Amino acid sequence: MTNPPNKKKGVIKQMLWKTLVIFVALSMIFSMVLPFVQIGQ
Repeated sequence: MTNPPNKKKGVIKQMLWKTLVIFVALSMIFSMVLPFVQIGQ
């Protein structure tokens, strides 16, 4: 609590985790949608 750099590090870690989760979710959705897109063409 007394050292701000540690808190900042935690915030950056949280942001990285959120980005990772979003990326994984998007890649899963993309892999599900891609076959339908290829069939449609």
